[in-house]
Amino acid sequence: MPATSLLIVDDEAAVRNMMRRAIGSEFEVHAAENGDAALQILKRNSVQIILTDQRMPQMTGLQFLRKASSLSPDSVKILLTGYMDMETSIASINSDLVWRYLRKPFEIKDLLLLLKQAKDRYDLHAENRSLTAELKAVNDALERKVMARTRALQESEAKYRSLVESALTGFLIVQDDVIVYCNARACAILGFTKKGLLRLRVENLLVSQGESCIIDSIGRCQPRRKRRSAEVIWRHKKGGEIITELVCCRTVYEGRAAVHVSFFDVTERKQMKQAIERSEARYRQLIDRMADGLYRTTPDGSFVTVNDAFVQMLGYRSKKEILRLDIPRDIYFSEEERKDALAVLRRNSQGTRVFRLKKKNGDQLWVEDHGRIVFDENGNELYYEGVVRDITERVRTEEELSIQKQYLECLFNSSGSAIAFLDLDDRVVNINQMFTKLFGYAAVEAKGRKLEQLIIPRGKRKEGKELFSRTTKGEQVCLDTVRKRKDDSLVDVEITGTAIELNGSKVGFYAIYQDITERKRAEEAIVASEKKYRDLFNQIVDPVFIIDKQTLLILDCNQPALDMYGYRLDVLKTMKLAELHAPGNRGKTTLSSVYDKNLDKHVTATYMNQDGQSMEVEVRSREIEYQGRPTIINIVRDISERKLAELELMAINQELEASKQQLTAAFEQLVATNAQLLTNGKALRQSEALFRLISENAADLIAVIDRRGTYLYASPSFRHLLGYVPEQLVGKWWLEHVHPQDKARALESFQEAIGTKRGYVLEYRAQHKNGSLRVLESSVNVICDSTERPVKMVIVAHDITQRKQAELDMKKAKEESEAANRAKSQFLANMSHEIRTPLNGIIGYSDLLAEEELDEEQCDFVNVIQTSANFLLDLINEILDLSKIESQGMELETKPFVLADVVNDRMQVVQPRIAGEAVELKFELARDVPKTFMGDPTRLGQIILNLLSNAAKFTEEGSITVE
Repeated sequence: MPATSLLIVDDEAAVRNMMRRAIGSEFEVHAAENGDAALQILKRNSVQIILTDQRMPQMTGLQFLRKASSLSPDSVKILLTGYMDMETSIASINSDLVWRYLRKPFEIKDLLLLLKQAKDRYDLHAENRSLTAELKAVNDALERKVMARTRALQESEAKYRSLVESALTGFLIVQDDVIVYCNARACAILGFTKKGLLRLRVENLLVSQGESCIIDSIGRCQPRRKRRSAEVIWRHKKGGEIITELVCCRTVYEGRAAVHVSFFDVTERKQMKQAIERSEARYRQLIDRMADGLYRTTPDGSFVTVNDAFVQMLGYRSKKEILRLDIPRDIYFSEEERKDALAVLRRNSQGTRVFRLKKKNGDQLWVEDHGRIVFDENGNELYYEGVVRDITERVRTEEELSIQKQYLECLFNSSGSAIAFLDLDDRVVNINQMFTKLFGYAAVEAKGRKLEQLIIPRGKRKEGKELFSRTTKGEQVCLDTVRKRKDDSLVDVEITGTAIELNGSKVGFYAIYQDITERKRAEEAIVASEKKYRDLFNQIVDPVFIIDKQTLLILDCNQPALDMYGYRLDVLKTMKLAELHAPGNRGKTTLSSVYDKNLDKHVTATYMNQDGQSMEVEVRSREIEYQGRPTIINIVRDISERKLAELELMAINQELEASKQQLTAAFEQLVATNAQLLTNGKALRQSEALFRLISENAADLIAVIDRRGTYLYASPSFRHLLGYVPEQLVGKWWLEHVHPQDKARALESFQEAIGTKRGYVLEYRAQHKNGSLRVLESSVNVICDSTERPVKMVIVAHDITQRKQAELDMKKAKEESEAANRAKSQFLANMSHEIRTPLNGIIGYSDLLAEEELDEEQCDFVNVIQTSANFLLDLINEILDLSKIESQGMELETKPFVLADVVNDRMQVVQPRIAGEAVELKFELARDVPKTFMGDPTRLGQIILNLLSNAAKFTEEGSITVE
């Protein structure tokens, strides 16, 4: 047997030579350094296995394999791939371009095993192709035989069709003594044309002495009796007499009783007999070639004749063998079954019957019998004959279909969904019990009626027609809608409907209705509850945070929290509440450090918003359950203004205390009487003074406008933020300094606030007096009078120009960082192949050296080479893994491994580093630790190697123990 031909394609000569030596003489090896040279080899030689490297100059391995598929489509293709080409290799295998891949560097034993599997695969495919060709040849031969037999049957049918017209016997069909049909031979015998012979009375064509004979014969023709024959003299049209032998029998012609008369000229009897014999021979030949079985038996249970098909059906070898059988004992399973079959035959002698017969091996054969009883002239049973067809498979299929039908009917009626089957006119064919329960219609009420008349409300008629139109086009529809019950009540349902196809043609449709009333109520309740919760949550004036108790991450917050700190919700969800603390406050005891001790209490802290502004806050916390897990809800209140107010109140209280000491006892009664009035007046003055103090010293813009948008008050901060004198703004329209492109949006928000009496937050661009632009974030609140009529609006605007510029700078920096990261990943991908190619030669040749007969020192040298090469390979893999981790592309394997083997292999790598030092390397494994684990042994080995390497580096004496 010739050796299997192998083609090696690699741009490294060392790798090609190493694989030649490793493979040996088992394969006929061809080698090429690039894809073009390999294609030339394929044109000259027949190659069974192709082994190619992926990364080669001018043409990659996959590009070469695509071209090689046209030259050697049946060859087994193996791809040598690097660490960074795994996804490309797997995609190539899935597309059937590559059979297997082998990652470089590889071990010799893995290469030899893969080549052996490839050789077995090629041999198996070659054997399959040979068998396929043989099967195709056999199939073609069978098709030719079937076509030949079909042509023969068609020719035979045509002969029998023309037999009546071309027969040497004249045929007449007589109804009420009038000729209603005649063949050409009858016309030729009697000398008439067909048109002239039809509609003549028989008695007008008979000579007197034969008239009574034929009429008498016709009269004596009875059903279930032998045909009557007689010699009759006919009168030729030209006056001569023709003596014929006539046979007549009763028949039915065009739905009416008639008599079939056949006759032939006695003078031509010999010629006619010969023609009949030839016809009988053809009939016998046709019978023997029939696919159906033909039989004739005696009433006592013996076969008279059978055809070949009947013999084959019963499993016998010859007609002689079957003619010796006793029918009641050998053909039927019992005498009772034969009696039942004969009883059915006697009741319907010309009908079709289905019963079972016993084959030679004892198996049952179900047949469809077209038989009859033949009587003699005395009316006695002469023999039974018929044609049987093997319907065993049909009976078995009908039984299976019957079981399947019962199963489907049970499933149909026990389904939890209402189901209706419709015909092509959208009329109900059948419904299940759930349909009756859901809509109130019984099956007899629904069948034959359209769904539009039953369950589609008047307002949904158009929708129902559209659904029917879509299903007619072959679409599968699914939607939630409303249908009505028999009592005209409405019910929410989910409808699924599609067409039912049989042999590529639509035969009807089905519709499935699922009552979704409870689901609708639940969904509406959930939506209402969620909206109510979210509205209440956002209506809380103070910022509220919901924090995970375990991770301390922010899970949710309300709108005031977003407004106060300036972050988006998705950004806050990635932060901890401690990250909002001001830098000088982070080292102190904060709320996050006392959660476990001070729940349901409050603390004060200094927080900083996104713009870097610090604020004094009071935080109240409480533990709650949120979305099924323990969380902490924090309510944060900005007390910066309160702190300032407290200081001011303290000074005022000191003044009041001094004034109080100067009061005389004469005014004590007056003070007591007017205490409440004085308190209110003082609070009003304090509030006014506090407001002026805040507005005049605030960095943000503060303004009061009326319902028409005219300035009533403007804070001094307008001067240094926008360059306008506050007094000059009073009486002017507040949108004058808004950028023209933002005026429409600002005006829309203003008018909506007047209509809804609700405040809003708006970000827009404002024009400085010198023409420059500022980006402002405004918080607007509506003030109503006692009649709830909006009269004023208070605007607090914060300059976020620097924040916007910082966001643009951050986005640009992020894009530059991502570009640098992609360049680094591309560099690592390119370097992986360049570094691995020489490593493949080092590891391959070291494996070959290890198989040679070496002394102890040489073996140590080879082991050092293998260990160092593998260590360098692991180092490269770690660098590439680091790149994958940075790009979030690291995937861990899951496979069984022995923990002791992983640890021992890494300890052997580290052992040379501590040789000669006073350090002992030990491994202790407890008895109750399993031997085998599931996981990624490569990543675990990397971790153990890193730990051992660090321990070896920093341990000068003693021992290093892995437990």
